Amino acid sequence: MKVVFETDQVLIVDDFLSANDFEQMWRWFQVAPFFPNDMRGLHGAWRLDDGRVFRGPDVYYGEVAQQVADTNEGAFAYPTGTALDLLAQHFASVPDLYQNLVGREGNDLRTIAMAPRLYERNSGLYWHRDTPSVVTGSCTYYAHPEWNVQWGGELFIAHPSALNIPDRCGPSMIEPKEVMGRRMVQLSGHLDNREVNEALMEAGMGYYVMPKPNRLAVMKTGNPHMISTVKPAAGDHVRASVTMFLIRPGQEGVKGLR
Repeated sequence: MKVVFETDQVLIVDDFLSANDFEQMWRWFQVAPFFPNDMRGLHGAWRLDDGRVFRGPDVYYGEVAQQVADTNEGAFAYPTGTALDLLAQHFASVPDLYQNLVGREGNDLRTIAMAPRLYERNSGLYWHRDTPSVVTGSCTYYAHPEWNVQWGGELFIAHPSALNIPDRCGPSMIEPKEVMGRRMVQLSGHLDNREVNEALMEAGMGYYVMPKPNRLAVMKTGNPHMISTVKPAAGDHVRASVTMFLIRPGQEGVKGLR
């Protein structure tokens, strides 16, 4: 395990799991149930052109994990007896690695929501951000055994100036709008992204992180980010990742974290 990059926005750790645990994680992805991400409707940051992404079972880790899982259909609480336990355990065992960026469990954050995803070729995820009042940050762990620089799937993180987008603009970074019959609504931007485009184009730069196997990317809350489209060159190779949302105490019931 080694830190290869660190800023006030993001921390990148390579060789995060042991070789055996990494192999177990990849084996879990091959037998776990996955279903189309949009089968429950298009919501959050997902856009019509984000392609076909598959989601696995949500797993919660922390002192109230079972309570949270019981209120979310298809979710499970740690321990699950699967390789996801290995990831949660190891992350929780090295707080000194990331606490300056996203805080410490039991103080700043109480629950970790683990969201496995499979991105096949021609799939990605549009620009969005985590809500500072709900999470302290998020992590992405890459579980696939092989990746190539021509296959896409990078994590893009916007320039620090984008942190100035007001909190009221929510995860979609769009000012709430009055919608007839619905009062004030937080629009998702999947049909109209003019506000987001203007905000992010002001600096028009940032960081990118390759989805290197056995890599963990830890990102502070509030940073606009996206997943670039997995290129056709990837063929049958999938971008297999586990996103971990680091939820603040009392915010576990907030909908739309994923």
